[in-house]
Amino acid sequence: MTPDVTPFLEPYGLESASTNVMRDLGNLVLRVDAKETYALRICTPDTSRQRLHTEVDWLAAIRRDTDLLVPKPVANRHGSLISKVEGKLCVLFEWLEGSPVSDDLSTTLASAIGEMMAKLHRHALQYRPKDYKGKRFDHDYFFGNDSWWRLRAEHHLGSDAVSRLQPALAQVSTLINSLGKTLKSLA
Repeated sequence: MTPDVTPFLEPYGLESASTNVMRDLGNLVLRVDAKETYALRICTPDTSRQRLHTEVDWLAAIRRDTDLLVPKPVANRHGSLISKVEGKLCVLFEWLEGSPVSDDLSTTLASAIGEMMAKLHRHALQYRPKDYKGKRFDHDYFFGNDSWWRLRAEHHLGSDAVSRLQPALAQVSTLINSLGKTLKSLA
């Protein structure tokens, strides 16, 4: 059953828009169809405003500093890029058309994805968030006692899927531990 999202549309003047759930895994992401099409992300209650501001700022920096096409946040009626409704933060983004990558990933497409990821990594190495003192995305964040994998994965994915993912998760865990906690140049 789709939750009533009307209160989350109100800050943007989109109460009469139609919505479709695109993702409901932690954050709720909706396609919003009005005169224009948008993506509305309703964050989990534990999402901090500071972290969300950092994300929005980084998207703006990627749009400004690279040729990558990333979603542009849309201001609410009060001019803010972040709204708080029913105790949850939400952000509205311009819709970017696209299609899911098929199971038959071509070499050309894989190469293009690799190039885009390299641009993001290069940008991330130089980007410094304004006054961010939030979470450190380290091993503990991904696999610690309060991590999504520990607390929510089984509920959202099912125990069979989590069990099948264990070998890959072990590899990711080892890789994250090998990275250390300091920035290193990609050069």
